[in-house]
Amino acid sequence: MAEFIQGTTPTFSVTLDNDVQYSDLGTVIFRFANEKVTVDKTPTTSGSVGTVTLTQEETLSFHVGECKFQVMAILGDEASEVVPKSQIITIAVKKSLWDKAVHNG
Repeated sequence: MAEFIQGTTPTFSVTLDNDVQYSDLGTVIFRFANEKVTVDKTPTTSGSVGTVTLTQEETLSFHVGECKFQVMAILGDEASEVVPKSQIITIAVKKSLWDKAVHNG
C-alpha cells in the first residue's frame, strides 16, 4: 500500500497501459479524498507518465488513516463526452510530530 506522512510533499506518478499517452486523454485529474477533504490535481505529463506532488498544507489537511486516490479523464466534447476512471487505490496517511508546514528561513 502506498503511504505518505502528514506535512510532507509526496510525489505520485501514474503510468498508462497499452501505449496510451496522456496527450490522448484531454483533461486528466488525480483525486485524493479522505473523510471531508478532497484534493484535485492536474498532473504534469510526459508521454504515458503523469505526476503530481502534494504540498505540505495538502497532506496536513488529511486525517491520519486512509486516503483514497483515483484518476479521471474527460474525453471528447460535450455532445460525445466519455469519462473513464481508474480503480480506487487506498493510500495510508501517517502521523507527523509537526502539525503545521515548515519552511526554510
